[in-house]
Amino acid sequence: MIELAAFLLQFAGFAALALSMPRHFREFFGSLPARSAKLSMRVVGWSLLTLAFIPAIFGAGASIGIVLWFGLATLAASVVALTLTYRNLWWRT
Repeated sequence: MIELAAFLLQFAGFAALALSMPRHFREFFGSLPARSAKLSMRVVGWSLLTLAFIPAIFGAGASIGIVLWFGLATLAASVVALTLTYRNLWWRT
């Protein structure tokens, strides 16, 4: 269950970082983000990625928790990238 918490934090962090880019923001919301919105999404994204260290380290210890964090980060980033890539195919009406 601790791994799921770390994964969800990382997924939300990578999604916020992706939405801080004008291209992804425009595809998702239809307009360009304000400068303050870009900055706040970057801060939130990096904060969530950093916060994901806590459940990973407390759940598996320091040495395995860091390795677990990087493995889950790879999985979360891949899920976000695939979601952004294939979003139009999945939600086509």
